[in-house]
Amino acid sequence: MKLLPVKKKNLFEITRLLEQNREALGFSLLPLREKLTSPSFMLLRLVEKGNLVGFTEVEAIESRARINCLVIAKNLRGAGLGGKALELLLCLLKEMGFEYVSVFVNAENRTAKKLYEKTGFCFVGLWQGKGIEVEELRKEFCEPPLCVYS
Repeated sequence: MKLLPVKKKNLFEITRLLEQNREALGFSLLPLREKLTSPSFMLLRLVEKGNLVGFTEVEAIESRARINCLVIAKNLRGAGLGGKALELLLCLLKEMGFEYVSVFVNAENRTAKKLYEKTGFCFVGLWQGKGIEVEELRKEFCEPPLCVYS
């Protein structure tokens, strides 16, 4: 799997992926074009064997990173792509020098929580947001990066 930057020419494909995976729409699609030029946001395509399999949006907030979205195409879930993508993303963020990474997950989304906890994220707090409860999970980067890219 590769993490590749989203370019303007990819926006239609990314938008279609997000619309087909409605649970990922906790953030607005409208500003994606604006986020492409913002130094605070990293928009990445998840590509496996030349095919788009997912998307992630990361926001840099001082010395920390926040995963705003990590989506794997519905028809490809359960094949380990989410874990693979998350591991690559964590290696990238660690190498970029972030102290920690956080994510907000719907409190009822057991699959997502399990994925993040399996990669070392810990529960930080429970928040009310837009009519749902969300859990904040965090992973601290303490040791030097040991990343292998394929």
